[in-house]
Amino acid sequence: MKQAKPPLLNRTLLQKAEYDSRRIDQLVSIVARAEKPGAYIGVVEGRKEKSRFFVTVDNDSPVPAYGIDLSDPPTGATVTVGVGAYFHCYSTALTGEYSISVYSKEDLLFSNRELRKDDMVVFLMVRPGLYEVRDTTLEGMAKAQVLYPSKPQEKSPKGFAPVADEETEPITFKSTKGKISPDQAELRAGQPLIVKCGERSRIVADLQEESYRLGDTLKRRLVKR
Repeated sequence: MKQAKPPLLNRTLLQKAEYDSRRIDQLVSIVARAEKPGAYIGVVEGRKEKSRFFVTVDNDSPVPAYGIDLSDPPTGATVTVGVGAYFHCYSTALTGEYSISVYSKEDLLFSNRELRKDDMVVFLMVRPGLYEVRDTTLEGMAKAQVLYPSKPQEKSPKGFAPVADEETEPITFKSTKGKISPDQAELRAGQPLIVKCGERSRIVADLQEESYRLGDTLKRRLVKR
């Protein structure tokens, strides 16, 4: 699988408060599975122009997974993977938002504009605070509390699940009709939040209440004086 480069983050992304599975950037990516063999066209759209490439899903291919950097897609090339292979679609660009669709005349293999059951959306929320995570199609909702990076044994706010032992271990939600489960979770800034999708899901997350360290709060008060 093609590996994503370690991203550099700009200040705008560090202040990001809205996440959308239809807008892939450094902090939003998707994982989709190639279920049906066949020949497909891949189209990546960004701020400038469309990029096209070709995808072959072959029963005889040993390739189990493939990563596509939407800011630098394999324009004009043919990507061959096995049936059941996973595609990880992400961006390493400092700016810009992207979408991807892979389809044939008869079928849609995958698209971040039309997610299928068991596709996965990955959010890296780096701004501490309380987020509302919603599936705008299936109408489910959950809360995610994003904490400042610190020791895992730190006491958790009342009402939220314990922090994962490793800050890089993903937290997983699952979206079904009218429900996202679990309905609340806690994670550290930059810790992956994975949402397993239902049919035609669109996953969004919005910052509802920002969190500040004590020192940050005092600094803000001094600046206002």
